[in-house]
Amino acid sequence: MPCEFRDGNAFTVILRRVDSSVTFIQPWSVYEAGFGNPQGNYWAGLANIYHLTNTGYQKGLQINMQDWAGVNHNAVYRFFRLNERNTRYRLNVAGYSGTLPDDLQYQNNMPFSTYDAPDPYGCAANMYAGFWYNYCAYFLPTGRYYTSPYYTPAGTMYDGIFYKDWHDYNYSLKFVSWTVTS
Repeated sequence: MPCEFRDGNAFTVILRRVDSSVTFIQPWSVYEAGFGNPQGNYWAGLANIYHLTNTGYQKGLQINMQDWAGVNHNAVYRFFRLNERNTRYRLNVAGYSGTLPDDLQYQNNMPFSTYDAPDPYGCAANMYAGFWYNYCAYFLPTGRYYTSPYYTPAGTMYDGIFYKDWHDYNYSLKFVSWTVTS
């Protein structure tokens, strides 16, 4: 997994969205293994993220986002961990600080879902993205990458890269990265 170095600290990149060159409409097996290019659009893989967050010291999560006007926001969690595979890599985050309301908290303690390993409400299939869903999502960094901010969904549900309490569901962000901290 790739690392970034900022302010004398190392961060392991587990998710990055920069353009539409890689689709995140992937089956469970691909989300579990990982895909993409670490210098571009990238998902490290659920199994890799599980091992990273369950070895050594407690891990944190830093999320960086940018909209199409160049405005940046971040979300930082002092605690970040995925549970075992038999829980479908249930998400655990705590200790939030950031420049926006905590939209990921809505999906905390939920199992990961994809169109072929669905959640009870069909969110992964209808939003065309693997992620942790809680009927359905307030934050979707794995959504469809639209090349302009405001979009019309491809299906019946909003499916862009959205952060509900920033620009709402119908605004797709330009950039998102997730990095794990020690």
